[in-house]
Amino acid sequence: MDQVDVVIIGAGAAGLMAACSIVESGIGSGLSVCVFERQEKPGRKILASGNGRCNLGHSGSLDRHYRGKSPEFVKPVFDLVTQDKYRQIFSDLGVLLSEDETGRLYPRTMRSDTI
Repeated sequence: MDQVDVVIIGAGAAGLMAACSIVESGIGSGLSVCVFERQEKPGRKILASGNGRCNLGHSGSLDRHYRGKSPEFVKPVFDLVTQDKYRQIFSDLGVLLSEDETGRLYPRTMRSDTI
């Protein structure tokens, strides 16, 4: 591929979600997207999260779990995607989610290779 419309540097959680969002959005329809990652596998840290079970998020208010210096900065971003929408994104990808007693979300298989 000699030319692409969108280049994303980094295949971590944000880069992968950005690529999916662009491709699936009406705006991104027909755009070519290329994701570059220097590690051997994309999403490596995601796959290792949750003791290898792939912790994909939390069912509660996400801004409560943000550990950065400016939670007020990220709250509007977290509010863009409701819990139902978040679960639907994974469902559309064929990944059903399971919630543990503390609200952490994992693939129902409890295996990172599902992702």
